[in-house]
Parts: sequence; structure tokens; C-alpha cells
Amino acid sequence: MQPATPLAQPLSRYSAGELYLVVTGGQTAARQRSEGFRYRADMLPWPLRLPLDWAASEAGNWNWNVQLHSWRMMDPCLAEWLRGGDPALLAEAFGFARDWWRRHADGTRLRHSWYDMAVGIRALRLALFLEQRRRGRLVLDAADDAALAAMVDRHAAELLDPATLSHSNHAIFQAMGLRILAEEAADRPALAGAAEAAGRMMAAVIAGQFTAEGIHREHSPGYHLFVTGLVERLRLLRWFPALHDMAEVLRRAAANRDWLFFPDGRVARIGDTRHGDDIDPPPPPRPIAGPGGTRRVAGRRCELSGFAGSGWTIARAWSADETRVEGMVFMTAMQHGAAHKHADELSFELFERGRRILVDAGHYAFSPADAMKLYVLSAAAHNTVDLLERPLTRGQTRSYGAGLHAATADGEAVTLSGEVLGRGRRFDHARSLRWVPGRSLEIRDRLRQLAPGRLTFASRLHLAPDLQVAADGTALAVTGPEGRIATIHPPAGAALRIRHGETDPPLGWTTIGYGVMAPVVVLEALWQADAWDSLWRIELAPAAA
Repeated sequence: MQPATPLAQPLSRYSAGELYLVVTGGQTAARQRSEGFRYRADMLPWPLRLPLDWAASEAGNWNWNVQLHSWRMMDPCLAEWLRGGDPALLAEAFGFARDWWRRHADGTRLRHSWYDMAVGIRALRLALFLEQRRRGRLVLDAADDAALAAMVDRHAAELLDPATLSHSNHAIFQAMGLRILAEEAADRPALAGAAEAAGRMMAAVIAGQFTAEGIHREHSPGYHLFVTGLVERLRLLRWFPALHDMAEVLRRAAANRDWLFFPDGRVARIGDTRHGDDIDPPPPPRPIAGPGGTRRVAGRRCELSGFAGSGWTIARAWSADETRVEGMVFMTAMQHGAAHKHADELSFELFERGRRILVDAGHYAFSPADAMKLYVLSAAAHNTVDLLERPLTRGQTRSYGAGLHAATADGEAVTLSGEVLGRGRRFDHARSLRWVPGRSLEIRDRLRQLAPGRLTFASRLHLAPDLQVAADGTALAVTGPEGRIATIHPPAGAALRIRHGETDPPLGWTTIGYGVMAPVVVLEALWQADAWDSLWRIELAPAAA
């Protein structure tokens, strides 16, 4: 094949972003030909010998299945074709579509062959093939031409069926695919009125994705980054003029991304947030303007996010000389649906002394509900209060929207707080975090049991993977590679247990990669009472000179 060389004029009206081409792990068309399909760098390749066994997708993990039926194996070919114009690459990509239709033309529906997001992504590629056939760069015989037309009609019918519309960010791909198909095949009866339908669909989807404060509703900083990135990458404002009515919310959402990163460039691991969103090296420190404003607290400049109405509150503290951000607390209590939701009500992460101290579990994997996946979704994996005998899982607490109060600050401390009623339908939980930047954090929990019965409450704190703990009188000394980090005083009257990397059932883990966990120390305070007022106190050790 000809080497890819830059072209003076673009081959397509669509960019790689609008087509949502994803090429990872150094995968090229040639490498894929020799090694096989690999949609992530850490996955084993799958041989791409036509005809493909599209039913093989039913044996693997579901995300692999979805990527296979999204025709991700086309992406290296199409990305290189867009840069260099080799027609053989375009024909190679179409060959996969032809082979997929061979398996599905008779109406076959394999497990993920008509999965919502996959249908939208395939529609983008079908629109490209239509465009290139019209321009004479994709030469098809009569059978292939008929197959392309049939695929377009079948995808149009699927995308125009209201029953197939996703209630998550996947609907963005459905609406985008329908819109571009309508652009390329407006004369086909199957796409009559499709452009208008796609516009209505996208407007409804985006309106449901963000709060008025510009926070994504799917419970995860990682998905906030993902969806705001999609708005830009797919150039949605170009294709959907109706979205200009939401331009201010989209502007806020884009600006709010700065709040989601700790000073070391890592994204807060709240909800289904993955390591792939981290920034390495971290960006240089700069002030962030937030609705919560800026305060002087304990001699430090503190910035408050102001997103309590959405379900996140965030505070950042600068060093005394204001050259770097040294501390940050990220608290969550949001439930806007089921998408990427964990049972993490009133949980939080703590960054101090230039490092993570208390961590969340983050996203484990797009996998079946195995023991570790269920653990990561449960309250046991988060810095919150749980029930010992019957651990809380997502979906047990009635939908409440946002459960936080506005962050406040005086000259001595920042306070983040909230309340969630009916947690697990067993108890009410109010929590306040009183943070003195660079010095201390107090975690006060007030619980009220809702029904008679003997419950054992478990309040847990998860230390960063490189931290250790040892008894120091009635307190606990926390140390890391750099020495002593903090002293932690457990709640008075509670029984204390120190746990680490347990497997049956899982407890004491955080994600460090896709499907990869690292053990962490968990401090667990236990008590039994109809009502309880408890206090953890963390005193930070003086920073080394």
C-alpha cells in the first residue's frame, strides 16, 4: 500500500473527530493486519481473517463485544486514509462492513450487534462510505452497492425508533450518526425527516446530560471530561444549531473541567472515572474562578467550586507563597439516574502535602458483574458510612438528585457538608468535612436509624496505595515513602479494624488500570446504635523543610 502522506485538500467533509475514529496503542493498519484487532493497548489481539466470526463477540467481555460491533477495526484504516488518500485503505475498511452485513442481512441480532452506541458509530462510517462512493473514491460493484443501501436503511430504521434511544451519553452517538446519515442520504425514503428528528434527539440528550451549573449528570468526573470532549470533537454546535440555546451551559461545562483534576494531574476517581483521563505531566498551577469564590483560610488562598446543586463540592488551597496548589478536597453526593453511579453518597477524596492521602476506588472495568466489579460499585469501596452485615449497593437509596450544601469558609476552615436521607432505606446520614488546609481534616457523621433492628455501621477511610499505618497510642500514624504524613484519631467509642487487600469478600482495593487493582489500607470504625455522632480527626504532620 502507498504510504500515508499529507494531502493538500481534505478527502472528506468529515474530520476524524466527527467520525469518532479511535486509534490506541500505536495500532496502524499494517500492524492490525499482521497482529489482529486490538481496541485497547492492554488487550490481546484478535485475528482479522475474513469472514469474521461476529458471533464470537458473545463469548468475551461486553465492552470488547461492543467495540467489535462498532467496527473499531476500521479506525486505523480510515485514519491513515484521511491523511494519505490510499484507496486500498478505504476499500479495506468497507470490507469489514460488507462482512458484518453478510452475517446480519437476514435479520440476525447477535448479543451486541444492535447495541445503541455501536449503531450510532457504525452510522458515521456508513455516511463516510456514501460520501466517498458519490465522489468516486470508493468503487463498489452492484452487490456491494445494494449492501450499502440496505445497511443505511436498516440503521436509519433503528436510529429513528424511539424505543432504541439510550438514556445515557450513548444517545449522543445515535443522534450524531442519524444526522450525518441524513446529510448523505436525504433522498432515501428511510431517512425522510431524519435530520429534524436527529436535531430534536440531540437537543433533548444534551439538555439531560448537564445540570444548570454545567456539571455532567453521570456521577463521574471522567464522564464529564468525556462528554464535554465529545461536544467539541464531534463539532455538535456545527451540526445541531438548536444547541446554541444551551451554549452557556456547555461553556460552563467546559470551564468546569479544571475543577476535576488534583494538582498532580490526576482526575478525582469519583464514580466510573478511569486513569486514562490523567494529565502527565500535570499542567502548571493557575487560579480557577468558581461560583463559590475565593477565601483566605488559615493564611492560604482557597478556591471553592460552588456545584452543590449538582452534587459535587470541591475546595482547593494554595501554598503559603501561592506558587502551587498543595491541597484539595472533592466531595460527592449525587444521584441523577443509574449511569455510572456508585454507592458513594457523601464520600470524598483528600489531596494534601502535594499528594493523595484518601482515595476512591474509581472505575474497575466494563465487565460482567464479578466480585471485584460489584465491590467497586458498593459503599464498601468508598470513604463513607456503610452497613457491615448488609453492605450498601447502588440503587438501594431512593433517587435524591444532589445531597450537598454549599461550601463555606471562614478565616479558620473550609466546610463541605451534605445530607442523604434513607441511605439503603435503612438510615439517614449527614456529614460535614471541616478542612484546615495544610493542617487538619475533621469528618463528622450524624446517623439516624429509620427502623427497629440491630445494625452495625462501618465508617471507612481508604489510604493511598503507597501509605502505611501503625498504632501510635490511641491514634494511628500514617507514613509514606517521604516519612510521616499524618496522625489519624478514630471516632471515640467505635471499634477499630485495620484491613488491607482482602478478597473474600473484596475490601481494601483501588484501581490502578483497566481491570487492575492495588491493595490499600482501610481504616474501619464500627459501632451499633440507633443514632450516632462520630468524628474522625486527621492531623497532618509538618511538611519537611
